[in-house]
Amino acid sequence: MKIHLGIKPLKHNIIEYDKVILCGPIWMGKFIPPLRSFVNKYNNKINKLIFVTCCGNTDAKKYEKFGYGLVFNEVENILKEKCTFCQAFPISLVLPDDQKEDTSAFMKTHLNDENFKGEIQVIFDNFIRKVNETSITKF
Repeated sequence: MKIHLGIKPLKHNIIEYDKVILCGPIWMGKFIPPLRSFVNKYNNKINKLIFVTCCGNTDAKKYEKFGYGLVFNEVENILKEKCTFCQAFPISLVLPDDQKEDTSAFMKTHLNDENFKGEIQVIFDNFIRKVNETSITKF
């Protein structure tokens, strides 16, 4: 998955934006080619980037083989100081405790208005607060 795919040209000039929020999935702990291609193509034009993903991994496993922490490191290595922060929204946060390690339950679960509450809502609210801050520092 180290290939770079072509991406459509943007409708707007990305350099005119203070912050770019890039949101997309992580597949099997990998920074997927379309997102990587975007970051590589626009690296010199991005002022600040915030990377967001909804994923299957938990905070406790974020640096394991399929963890989102490895992808966050890759994004930060490409963009350096331009990567303001990365945020994960683990699907496991909306599953009942007895299903948090159940792969089939995870694969069937999608975030929606009914299950977007509790801890994931708190993480989202904090994310929105941080995005809206005038001076975001890396955390």
